[in-house]
Amino acid sequence: MLAVPHRANDNKFISNIEGYHGNIHKLGRLLRHDWFCVTDRDGKSKERYLFLFKARILVCKVRRISEDRSVFVLKDIIRLPEVEVKDHKDDLRVFELHHKQPDFGNFPLTISAHKDRIKDAWLAEIRQHATDILALAEHAADDLRLQPTVDENKRLEPLQGIHIEPATPDQVIPLEPRDAKPQKAVLPKRYSPEPDKKTKEEKLA
Repeated sequence: MLAVPHRANDNKFISNIEGYHGNIHKLGRLLRHDWFCVTDRDGKSKERYLFLFKARILVCKVRRISEDRSVFVLKDIIRLPEVEVKDHKDDLRVFELHHKQPDFGNFPLTISAHKDRIKDAWLAEIRQHATDILALAEHAADDLRLQPTVDENKRLEPLQGIHIEPATPDQVIPLEPRDAKPQKAVLPKRYSPEPDKKTKEEKLA
C-alpha cells in the first residue's frame, strides 16, 4: 500500500518537468531523483536535479516560479545504454559517465552527490537495469527530445510547480516570475539647440 502514495509523489515531480517533445511516460517508472553537481569535460560545474529511469537520466535545471514552488527545465538527456559508468571508489559521492562514442558532447560527466549513500543507490539501479530487456525496449521506444529554446516564461504557464528543498543549505534557487518582461532601454532625448535669434532676424529681413 505504501507504493501508491510514493508513485503519486513521483508523478507530481514528472508532471512538472518541462522543455521537451515526446511522451515522457514511455520512459517507464521513475526510479530515483536527487540533487547533484554535474561537471563537464571542460570543468564547468552546475547544480542540477537528476531523474533516473531504467534507460535514461534527465538532467534538469530547477527554476523557482514562486516563494514555495519550482519547476524542472530539461537541459540534457543521458541515454544510459550509450554510456559507461566509472565509479570513484575512493569517494563516497562521485562517479563518472563516459560516452561510448569518443568526444561526444560534453562527456565525460562527473556526477557528485550532496549526501552519502546517494551514489551507491544510483549505481545499484543503473547496473541492475543495464542488461534489462524491458529497459532496452523502453530505450528503443523512447521519443523524448529537448525542446528548442523559446520564451521560458510562456513555457511555464501551464505548470503548477512543486516544493523542493535546495541541494545545500546555502544554495538559493533564483526566483524568476512568469510575467517578467524585459525592460525597454530609455534613450536620452537628443538636444536641439535653438537657432540664434540674430540669424532669424537676418533671414526675415
